[in-house]
Amino acid sequence: MWQQISPPESAGFSSTKLAEAKQRFDHMASNSFIVVYKGKLLVAWGNIDEKLDVYSVRKSFLSALYGMFIDSKQIDVNRSLASLGINDFDGLSDLERSACILDLLKARSGVYHMAAYETNSQKRDRPGRGTAKPGEQWFYNNWDFNALGTIFQQLTGQTIFEAFKSRIAEPIGMQNFKISDGRFHNENASRFPAYPFRMTARDMARFGWLFANKGLWKGRQIVPAVWVKVSTRTHSTTDRSNSKSVGYGYMWWTARHGRRHFKNYLGDDAFSARGNGGQYIIVAPSKQIVAVHTADWKWTGKKVSSGAVGKLLKAVLSARVDG
Repeated sequence: MWQQISPPESAGFSSTKLAEAKQRFDHMASNSFIVVYKGKLLVAWGNIDEKLDVYSVRKSFLSALYGMFIDSKQIDVNRSLASLGINDFDGLSDLERSACILDLLKARSGVYHMAAYETNSQKRDRPGRGTAKPGEQWFYNNWDFNALGTIFQQLTGQTIFEAFKSRIAEPIGMQNFKISDGRFHNENASRFPAYPFRMTARDMARFGWLFANKGLWKGRQIVPAVWVKVSTRTHSTTDRSNSKSVGYGYMWWTARHGRRHFKNYLGDDAFSARGNGGQYIIVAPSKQIVAVHTADWKWTGKKVSSGAVGKLLKAVLSARVDG
């Protein structure tokens, strides 16, 4: 169970200002919002124990698992798609099959085949087949992420959800996650399924806090510290018009070094997992802060933008009164 900071003044925050931030939350189409400060709950608003589809946050979960199995030598990131026997319905070219696991982790495979669970913008913006060599350019590519799911299971002999439960959820004390909260989503577009997760905000906060502490949980190294560092570092700049302040690591969004958007209040080492419609795990290690936001937009019909989530987090952090 998370320990609550009470009263907020004991951690240097104003109860009055936090109440004002809560009013902002109450007028948003949010389902839940959690802020963890120094390992304790500063705020926990909304339905923090309701399981929702976290959409692309799933990719950061898989990244963590890759780090663990790379560390144990069960996965070699330099293996090519060809060596792994990876192909797809329309057939991949020799150039595409020369992409290695590391290219996929960076979303730089150059494989622009149709993919399951794509958004309309991904379909619209997907480059043409054969327009880039592996490693040459970044594209937020569900083909890469879905193929990584299949490759993980091929090399480890475990489903993503079994591995996540035993290797991460149980060791860090997630209260709600079950293997049945994961499923495979297949489409005719590709032979590689997506792997949606359902999770509560409070369990997502535990995952975020694990990464805020370099993969360490109560003295036990769960995710290798070197993987936490390398996977949450900027390896690609993005060209997304609504993401000018972010870069991309290994299936994590990162703060571009020196960009004021993050530097002013979260630090240059901030990074996040993001899912469609308003699902966020925001990690600011140097500030000892983790924030989780969820939105049940399939029910409400309203998505919550990254800007709105950022303003809410800023409102909470501005309640700090001791400097």
